[in-house]
This record gives sequence, C-alpha cells and structure tokens, in this order.
Amino acid sequence: MKTYELTFIIGEKFTEEEAGKIREKVKKELQDTEIVDERFLGRKKLVYKIAKNDFGYYQTIIFKTEPENIAVIEKKLKSEEDILRYLIVNVRLTPKVVKKEKPEIKEKTEPKKKIEKAEEPKIKEVKKVEKAKDEVKKEKKIEKKAKPKITEELETEEKKLKELDEKLDEILKV
Repeated sequence: MKTYELTFIIGEKFTEEEAGKIREKVKKELQDTEIVDERFLGRKKLVYKIAKNDFGYYQTIIFKTEPENIAVIEKKLKSEEDILRYLIVNVRLTPKVVKKEKPEIKEKTEPKKKIEKAEEPKIKEVKKVEKAKDEVKKEKKIEKKAKPKITEELETEEKKLKELDEKLDEILKV
C-alpha cells in the first residue's frame, strides 16, 4: 500500500455545512482506503475563476491504498459535480518525533559580567549621516518633480496619436 494525498476544492455556492456534507461524501468514496489524516483548510480565494467561482472550500485527505484503486477514485471524483478541482499525489510520510521528557532547567551559577558603556558616537560621524539623509531627501524630491513632466509628455503623445487616428479614419472614409 502506498500513501496518497487528495486535495480538492468545493465551490463557493455552498455553505460551510453543505461543504462538510460533500467532504463526508468524498470520504465515503474512499471506502477501500485507510484514511491517515484530513485537514479542512477553509474558504480561500482562488487564483483564477473556476466555473464562475472566485472562492472555494479546500480539503486535504491523506490516505493509504493500492495503486490500482487510484484510477477508480479519480473516476468517482470526475463525476462529482460539486468538486471544482482535485489533485491526487503520492506522498512519503515521515514519523513525528515526540519527546515525552521535559528538558532539565539548569540554574545559572556564572558570575554576572559588568556591562561596559558603549562608546558614544562621534559628532562628525553623526553629521555625515545627517548629510547623507539630506542628500537622499533631495534626490527623492527631484524624482517627484521629474515624474509629472514624463506623464505630461505621455499625455501629449497620446493626444497626437488620437489626432492621427482621427485623420486616418477621415481619409479611409473618403
């Protein structure tokens, strides 16, 4: 037996309770399998519309079965109208390591070290940083002023193109 992961999306036209009933229906279709884990991921926005749906309920079921049964399961899922998309992949399960022992807390016996005062920054370095900040601000102001000029140029170019299109239309009509 191999382990597989089935992830499917139920359309947004259903409520969460109705989606739960559909999930149970899908689990019944997996009757020849051993369900290892299942996760309901909730209602999520789809990347693109699927059958006029912007949202869908995501469900993941991890199960064990023989490879021959996968074709039968896929056939059942294809015939299910309430499921927008599904994906079955072969997965490798790793055992979870559970530590039952609590780590021992050791008391600190090291002497406390004196905290030395940090050197105060030199005034010259502070002034250099302030000058650099002022230069950056000036560059940003220049960029802001340059952007409107570019947009004005684009608008004038668009107007010229529209005028040319109108003239072409007039010529072609004659």
